[in-house]
Amino acid sequence: MGKRNWYEISNKAGETPVLYIYDEIGYWGVSAADMIAALQRVDAPRITVRIHSLGGIVSEGVAIFNALRKHPAAIDIEIDSIAASIASVITMAGDTITMASNALLMIHNPWGYVDGDAEELRKAADVMDKFKDTIVTTYAERTGIDTAKVEQLMDDETWFTAKEALDEGFITTIDANLEADESTTLSNKIVNSFRHAPEAFKRLLNAPKKQVSDDSDHRDQGKGDVMKLKDMYAQIKTETGVDVPGLVEQNQENENALATANKSLETLNTLVGERSHDEIKAALAAADTHREGVVDSIVASQRALKQVGDDDEAVAAAKASFEGIHLAQLEAIAKPLAAAVKATPQFNNEAQGADQEDGNPYYDNKNK
Repeated sequence: MGKRNWYEISNKAGETPVLYIYDEIGYWGVSAADMIAALQRVDAPRITVRIHSLGGIVSEGVAIFNALRKHPAAIDIEIDSIAASIASVITMAGDTITMASNALLMIHNPWGYVDGDAEELRKAADVMDKFKDTIVTTYAERTGIDTAKVEQLMDDETWFTAKEALDEGFITTIDANLEADESTTLSNKIVNSFRHAPEAFKRLLNAPKKQVSDDSDHRDQGKGDVMKLKDMYAQIKTETGVDVPGLVEQNQENENALATANKSLETLNTLVGERSHDEIKAALAAADTHREGVVDSIVASQRALKQVGDDDEAVAAAKASFEGIHLAQLEAIAKPLAAAVKATPQFNNEAQGADQEDGNPYYDNKNK
């Protein structure tokens, strides 16, 4: 069976590029690395990302989120009809997040399947907890909601209307005229994992075409609010020369840079202690080597599972997708991938054996 795209990038000359995420993320062999490699070739000041997805593979979604946050373009997210599970996490990468007035956003705890004995199941549960921690942080940083409340919302599998999402800070704007692409419909292969799917969501599965509300007063008021905001920004710029949207964008870039610097400082403080200059240099080099080894093990496992192609460009793109991800999270991704390769040698016996011989620490630990 050939690979099936769950994304499409429209990059016409003279127009704002549009990335459509219109299916289950990462299924049927097309990986986030493929999408990110295509995204990195887009050179534009702004990119629109339109989402119509039930979610999919957590690690793939986290990689997409990080790639969007690091892209030099301003990212405008549009939820055309549904952003559920890991698709809602990707949504948080937007500099602006616009949601159709009749769309839905859903957050819940990460879940997955695992084979093995009791110890393997316990390890898988630990990995799920780590994924949840990173997702909770992502939601909390975006919305300003405290982590305890975010955890409860995820435990409850919470579905938000556009107004509820706006009130809670998950989105920035509601657009009554935003529509989903009529040519794409959602499947229901993972819908059974949702415990509290509302009727409106079930209707979305069969009718992705968005219908503008019959409440014309409400619709016009929404459009009026947006226009008033734009007019206000224009007036401020005319009278004072201050570009408010530009300041917001610059502030976000400064916050991202500060967060990166703080992480580096925390790592440095941990390494320094009472060590000499040479010891510090050696420790930093060892940390970089360990990180590179973990990323290499992830990509090797993905290649064995046919999630990444064998050519140099595909491998480079796959490795690039893990830049900026914390080492602990990388290790959490690496272990189940290595276990999956070992449990399914029929995918690529030769690649699996080579990975083990090359000293993959996750295979080595498993074999001890």
